Amino acid sequence: MRRSGAERTSVYRSRRLFPGLLRSCPVHINIASNAAASRPLQTGPAEWEYTMAVHANLLALASSLADAWQSRVVGQAAGANLKVLRMDGRAYPDESHAFDEALLVLEGQMNLQIGTAVTRVSAGEVYIVSAGVPHAVAEGSHGTLVIIDSDA
Repeated sequence: MRRSGAERTSVYRSRRLFPGLLRSCPVHINIASNAAASRPLQTGPAEWEYTMAVHANLLALASSLADAWQSRVVGQAAGANLKVLRMDGRAYPDESHAFDEALLVLEGQMNLQIGTAVTRVSAGEVYIVSAGVPHAVAEGSHGTLVIIDSDA
């Protein structure tokens, strides 16, 4: 869709949008206007189309989470959730999903257990677990993990 009018970008450092987000972790909101450039932002939602783009420091967000292994949804793209969590060395129990799940290690390492095999996934590596496959995280996993999955 072609946008007309002014495009305004605001940077918010707010916990209202993402509770637990550090103040040093900016969230960028893009507001695109379909009205004339001279109109103020306060004209109301009937005259403005709002689009939101998220720009967050995932490492800072993960370190700010109170509990390890509690994922936080950062945003959605192409129908998938983008989540971040902090791994603390403890094991995480066996689980399976009705959807494929991508596990991307940003820093540290994850010891992914599928059946009796344990695969070390290092920083910068991703492991995609197919739908229906039981998997767990073995002890010794630490750092920041990004999960890309579905709400299905």
